[in-house]
Order: sequence, then C-alpha cells, then structure tokens
Amino acid sequence: MEFRDRKASNPGRVRLTPVSGESNVYDVTLEDGAGTTNAGTPLNAQTFEEFRQDIFNYISAKSGMQGPKGDKGDKGVSISNKTFLVGSDSTSGSGWYKLGSVVFSSDMDYHAKILITNTYHGIAMPSGVIDIKVRRENAVWKKHDVAWETLKVENPNYICYYLSSSGELILYAFIPQQYDFYRIDIISESNRNVYTNLFQPVVNYGSVWQTRYSSSQPNYTGFPLKKDEGIKFYEWIYPYECASDKVVSCTKSIHGINTVKGAIVVPRALATSISDLSYYSNITTGTNRYGVTISGTTVYVAFDDGTFVHGFYCLIYGV
Repeated sequence: MEFRDRKASNPGRVRLTPVSGESNVYDVTLEDGAGTTNAGTPLNAQTFEEFRQDIFNYISAKSGMQGPKGDKGDKGVSISNKTFLVGSDSTSGSGWYKLGSVVFSSDMDYHAKILITNTYHGIAMPSGVIDIKVRRENAVWKKHDVAWETLKVENPNYICYYLSSSGELILYAFIPQQYDFYRIDIISESNRNVYTNLFQPVVNYGSVWQTRYSSSQPNYTGFPLKKDEGIKFYEWIYPYECASDKVVSCTKSIHGINTVKGAIVVPRALATSISDLSYYSNITTGTNRYGVTISGTTVYVAFDDGTFVHGFYCLIYGV
C-alpha cells in the first residue's frame, strides 16, 4: 500500500459556514487548495485495515524462509542442506547405511530433533522424530539420551547410534529392501559450545545423499528408546548350587528383552531368622569370584571360585 502526503497551496485554511437556525454554530470545510487530486491518503478505518492486511500478506508469503544464524554461526546456510535421502539403488541392496554424524571436537552439549521418513516401498521401515541429547566432557561421553519422540510403523531398532572413542556421534539406518530410501530432515539442532559443529550427511552422489555402510550391523552404542517403553526388567531366579568353574545362562526366549544393557547378581538365601544362620556356610562358601557376561541377548553368570549354596537372583535390564 502506498501512502501520499496532502499537497496544499494554503495549508490550514478552512471555510466556516453558519448553520441555519443555530447561534454560533458553523460547518468547517477545508479550503487549503489541495482539491481532490492532491488530497493525500485519507486517515480512516478503511486505510488502516488495508495496511494491516498488506502486512499480514507479506509475513505469510515470507514464512518458512531461513535468516542468518548469527555472528557465531555459519551464515547463509540453506535449510535444504539439512534435508537429504539415504538409501539403496540398483547396485547397493538391503543393509545398514550411515545417515550422518556430529563431530565433538571438544567439550560439547548437542541437542537435535531429526525427522526420519520412510519412502518408496517403506516396508517395515520406521518413521518418526528422534530426540537427541548428547554431552561430552574431557573426552568422555557424559550423557547420551536418544529416543523416539514419535514413532510410526514398526522396527524402531532399524535406527541405531554409535558414540566413538574419538568423539563422533553417528546415526545408522537399516534398509530391508532394494530401492528403499529414508528421507532425513534436521528439524532443529543446537550446540551451545561449538556453534558450527552440527549434523552432517556422509557423502553426496549427484543430488541424493546416500552411502552404503555394511551388510551386517555396524558397531553401535544403542538404539533410540521408545518414549512409552523405557527400561524393561526381568527377574531370573536360579535355585541350584553354583560352585567353582560353572557357567549358567538366560536367553532372550526366557527374559524377552531385545537389547540387554546389564545384569545384577546376588546370592540367594533361605534364612528367615537368626537360627537359620548358624556357622558360615548358609549362603556362600569360600572366596566368591564370579561375574556376568552379556553376549548379544544372552546373559551368562560365570563362577570362577567359591559357592552360592542356594543359587542366585539375577535382575536383567534393557530395552
């Protein structure tokens, strides 16, 4: 909308016309010489409403455009650099693909929301938003919360992450069928310590970001947890004597946990009163040397020396 000044040859001049039948009452008419061609923009409700609508239309047309990231950021980076595809083609079939990574060059606190969308066939491939909160201090990973904020379809474990000892957070995705793709959108991310160390795709083939990683699962630290799932627990009771050079196991078919994170073992007792504790061999004997081995989804309790007289309780946990 264009605003125009009033162009008057006699600014401020008015004509006073007496109102018939009224004493000392006049009608006022501008006589400043502007006329109708130089009257300027009228100041009324219609003018301000048109002005308001012009502002609204301008903002609506510009919404979604990315401005500068600030003096400490990387200015002028197009948001299109944060949307890419990863997937298989005619030569690279199903398997694990590297989506991208964040390099932690020093102490860093990195947060992001990444939208994973399956495309093409999308057979059994997960879609949803992954929430990432990772912190590294003094070359040690202090925190790594990686979880599905929203999740559609199935197989959330088709996405996994790896925290390398050198300081790199890497995301991988499994593609079950040839010609399937994931679309990756970095919805938001921040790094309060090193502003420009953000998520980067791996390699560019033409206009599609993609890379084949491995036909077998890569090294991984964990899978994004489902928000509504959290940690699962299973109480394994082994009621038999465990002596030196003995190994017993509990498999997934028993505990039902997809990803085992750890296990806690304590000797089992049968005592219910002091009278059940005469002498010193009611719970354990000897010097007890034992430990837990986790191989895949199987938990092993190994006894090197000593005896658990009545077996043990084992709390297995994971997701």
